[in-house]
Amino acid sequence: MVFIDVAWACQPRGRRGGILKNHLTRHLTQAQFDATFSAPMRRLSQDEAPPFDFWPYYDALPHSEFQGHQFSGDVEYVYENSSGTFQHVLVNSENQNVFLGIVLGMTQKRVYGHRVLDFASMYGLQESPP
Repeated sequence: MVFIDVAWACQPRGRRGGILKNHLTRHLTQAQFDATFSAPMRRLSQDEAPPFDFWPYYDALPHSEFQGHQFSGDVEYVYENSSGTFQHVLVNSENQNVFLGIVLGMTQKRVYGHRVLDFASMYGLQESPP
């Protein structure tokens, strides 16, 4: 059974095709993404709402950045670093262990960037049978 964080999943989502004005998307390198971690990372509860609307950023991402994956727009996991400066929003894909990681900058209340996270490749994970 998969539990979807209701507060996050109910936000407007999907590819509306609009243009995100005055904001560019930023594909993070692995080093840039890793720099937003500070242990321990804390998983946020289902009762916590997003700190700001990041879905226009998601909508503005070109499909070419998805590395051949389809992302649903549903969010199952959100983590915050120990200093509270970044949140990692993991957008589900069609593959169990592949997510689009959107990094929220909590100090400036804006999206810091994104990265496709293929945990199956990174950590040698196997897909669960249907």
